Amino acid sequence: IRPNSSGSGFYIGNGYIATAAHVIAGAKVVSIKTEDGAIASAKVVAIDEKMDLAILQTGKRMLPANLYCGLMPVGTPIVAIGNPLGQEFVHSYGRIAGAERGIFDRRLYITDMTTVMGQSGSGVWADGRVIGVISAVMVAPLQVPGSAGQYVPSLVGFGYVVPSTLV
Repeated sequence: IRPNSSGSGFYIGNGYIATAAHVIAGAKVVSIKTEDGAIASAKVVAIDEKMDLAILQTGKRMLPANLYCGLMPVGTPIVAIGNPLGQEFVHSYGRIAGAERGIFDRRLYITDMTTVMGQSGSGVWADGRVIGVISAVMVAPLQVPGSAGQYVPSLVGFGYVVPSTLV
């Protein structure tokens, strides 16, 4: 990950890791840390900024994720393992809250899983398969108390997930 930043990713096999493009923006090589505490480097080999997907290559070998390439129905239970706000390898649970749809000029699921900074790039799992990649969190305007129409963004917690069919 870029210096002084954190994000998440998941191993897809043959030395490749999938993550969100904004997690590694501007980097050519990033540092990765596995759940067992091992640290390695990974080279950025592909970026699709429009889809917010990136592929890294590492010499580190791990158990690859099984990608699911179908539609997930609303209500499907999901889990993501990520690094929210720098807390490493935290499990976040939820459900698919909205069917795959066009948002921000791309296809995304909406989840009701807690989603905050640092989870971007995490695989979203359902029934032992990765069904998508965490890309963004829903933002809602919050009026500044005592102000005349002044608003600041606040995180709602609903998340946007890029379907694994695009990985």
